[in-house]
Amino acid sequence: MRFDLETGELLTPDEDEERAEPVEPGGAATDAEGITFVPDVDFTLWAKDAAELATELLGRKITTAGFRHLVLTGHAPLPIEGTEQWSQKAITEWTDSENAAATGADEDDGSGAEDAKPVHTDVFDFYERTYAVYYELHDTTPNALQRERPVMSWCHRWWLHRSVVGRLTAAWYAWEAAHADGGSAISAWILEHADRHFDRIMAEDGPLRMCKQQHTDSLDVYPAEPVPESLRLPDTDEDEGETP
Repeated sequence: MRFDLETGELLTPDEDEERAEPVEPGGAATDAEGITFVPDVDFTLWAKDAAELATELLGRKITTAGFRHLVLTGHAPLPIEGTEQWSQKAITEWTDSENAAATGADEDDGSGAEDAKPVHTDVFDFYERTYAVYYELHDTTPNALQRERPVMSWCHRWWLHRSVVGRLTAAWYAWEAAHADGGSAISAWILEHADRHFDRIMAEDGPLRMCKQQHTDSLDVYPAEPVPESLRLPDTDEDEGETP
């Protein structure tokens, strides 16, 4: 059974036999009205018809151009040899395999798609390509750093300040999560994470307050005595092999 592309009819087997010329198995033939077909194919479809059928079966829009691109890149069934047509059977089998692959990916780890690869390689890459872009309004007017109370202090060797690196690392992790979420997540990240860390880093009593002209390492962590071992939780891995 096949589809008459000119009239839109679905031809019966008897009509197929009347219109068709003898053809070798597996080969293409042209009937009396000039319609090319291939025996043993349920019916044939042009690219537009194939795209519409794929759209219906996949549940997502497949344009004619998009379908042809999938064919050219080897991601869709090839047309029937010697024609520009596809068989309904080939499209059905292809969409079934696509749906099965999508279902398998969703159930692969039981928790959804695999985690996306981070955009930035480390916190330093994050600072250079993303964070610094949001806070580029450095005061470059003459003698800005010599003012009695400069608006902000920044250190050109910020990466030597552990508290700054720690905050930027936290901001980086939050940015990667927001980037993966998309939508308004980046805006929320700016307001709830980036701005808060920036205000603390650049505060008058912040970790960079001594870096007026150049980096200084005069600031350090708060002093503390060693924590008593009695306050620490036991290491369960070490205790497993002990005899009570």
